[in-house]
Amino acid sequence: MPKDSINTYPKSAYLIDMDAIKRKVGTATFEEGVALAATLDVIANIQFIVESDKKLVAVIEDGHFYIVNLYNLQGNIEGACNCEKSENFDFCIHCVALCIFANEQNKRLSKMQQGDSKERIQAYINTMPRNELEDELFKLMTLDTEQQLKYLALADIKHEQIDSALLKKLVVKAMPLKNIRQQTKVKTYFEKANLKINDLISVFHLLPDNAAFSMAEFMLWRYDTIMMKIEDAYKYRLESLNVLKLNLFHCFKQVTWPTQKKAEYLYALHSSEFVHVDFDDISGQFIDPDDTLLSKQYHQLLIAHLEANGLQKSKSTNKLSPAQVRMINSIANYYFATRNAEQAIKFLAFTSNSFTSCINTIEKCIEHSLFDYIPVFLDKAQSLAKQDKQISQLTELRRKLTS
Repeated sequence: MPKDSINTYPKSAYLIDMDAIKRKVGTATFEEGVALAATLDVIANIQFIVESDKKLVAVIEDGHFYIVNLYNLQGNIEGACNCEKSENFDFCIHCVALCIFANEQNKRLSKMQQGDSKERIQAYINTMPRNELEDELFKLMTLDTEQQLKYLALADIKHEQIDSALLKKLVVKAMPLKNIRQQTKVKTYFEKANLKINDLISVFHLLPDNAAFSMAEFMLWRYDTIMMKIEDAYKYRLESLNVLKLNLFHCFKQVTWPTQKKAEYLYALHSSEFVHVDFDDISGQFIDPDDTLLSKQYHQLLIAHLEANGLQKSKSTNKLSPAQVRMINSIANYYFATRNAEQAIKFLAFTSNSFTSCINTIEKCIEHSLFDYIPVFLDKAQSLAKQDKQISQLTELRRKLTS
């Protein structure tokens, strides 16, 4: 019996008198049936097949699959099973177990019928014949074009048929391209998009790893496209962006690429054409802490880039580009992680261009007992300190170092 087959509740409105069953089968068989029922799971081990209110048929998995029949003959319950002890004639432990489960299901169904609106609907669904349930489900799945496309995608995935055009069409429908400036409309747009994005991600996670990664990328590119048209002053977009980025991180870790190809992909992100998507800490976000080989190969590419191109400051601001700052900080963190703190500090020196960054570097020097490097950063922080709060912070730091 397949585990994912539909499991309905028995329709019988009556409760089975278990005392009468005990008298019928004897104490030993009854207790064996009770013990068996305690070990079975109604979803995984018992599949109800309702034939009529007078007859209940189920398949019970107990080492083997057994077909169990219960008959209600004017209030008298008779049972038979195809196991060796019953031989389709006697009331056996499987019949007892089915009686127990039938009672439990009927009690649960009765309680649901008196519950809230969702519970009452669930109770109705649970008593529908399978053919009616399938017909109703098909109507709901094809109620509108978007729903139909989603379930078509699920059907294709189930049968290992990947229609990339269809999947991309779903993404486009989830994040339509619109000129929106009014903030209430921006809020509404992203509230709807969030629901559809999460729904699509659950579908795409059923794809093979490489296909799931491709769709995760496409979703972020689509987000970047829609943000060209939307003015989001209150950052309503951030929930969608965070979900899409987390999905990309997850799918990247699952994708079956050689390590070098993964490293090259991450390296290329530093010069990606995303306008509204930033990856602040590529190594921390995309690389698992225990994936030391990927971390090594990725950071080797960053170091080679800096060695080949040098540090290039903007002529207008005399500052490093954000991409270069991210590279340098990532390399420094890599050296810290691989117990090469001295090299890490040398790289941090390139990005210690503000009071805050100088203080952070000093604290790293203290943490790793690299005291000889501290005076340079102290002097630089002193020259950059403009506010009373910063001067006080620097004074306290000097006191800490001399105590």
